[in-house]
Amino acid sequence: VAGVALSLSMLQAYPGVRGLLVAPTFDQLKQGSLQTFMEWCPRSYILAHNRSEHILQFNFLDSEGNPSELLYRSTSDIDRIRSHEYAWCWWDESAMSSEDSRQVIRGRLRHRRGLPLREDGRAAWHYPIFETTTPRGRNHLYRTYSPDAMSGEPEVRREARLEQFKMVHATTYDNVENLPIGYIEQQEAAMLGDEQLRQQEIEGLFVTFEGLVYPQFSAQMHVRPLTSPDP
Repeated sequence: VAGVALSLSMLQAYPGVRGLLVAPTFDQLKQGSLQTFMEWCPRSYILAHNRSEHILQFNFLDSEGNPSELLYRSTSDIDRIRSHEYAWCWWDESAMSSEDSRQVIRGRLRHRRGLPLREDGRAAWHYPIFETTTPRGRNHLYRTYSPDAMSGEPEVRREARLEQFKMVHATTYDNVENLPIGYIEQQEAAMLGDEQLRQQEIEGLFVTFEGLVYPQFSAQMHVRPLTSPDP
């Protein structure tokens, strides 16, 4: 819902703008993000919906009559957008997409129509990506957004990273008013005994979860250099 609100705000505030909605698979996109978007978007906003080309056009027209547009694509076939241009992107469940997808999407954020311009004619715009997702271990999402210092990362680079990539952390408890009665209790009961899974899915924390055979494994406790004495 946060992604929908941001997208609708952008489409309306900048008539003629072109945005991108992506999700890991087209099924997730169609049955999740896009469905939520269509449920919340007022029907009067929509000018046309081309389902074969996966384009929504809106009744927000610029001075030349160009409508705001939202194209929806899957990151499982991310190369198909390499020739496209967008002004912003809502990326849902980004933790489940590959790290390469981020570079492809970032490279396509260059569309100028509908955006405010500076005196020299260039877009006065920072071309944002809005990501809504549950963490999935300590993968590329963690390396991009976590306030933790990455291995070998200088403090000045960490500060610059956190300035450029901002994260809003929320738990399932924060969303309780929008969930069915008993939903959280049922989820916690289903995850009983798997604390790391509960922390990831309910608390939205970056945990070393994906790919572990032994969840009690700790690199700090169980790994030592070959040259160090055996404790």
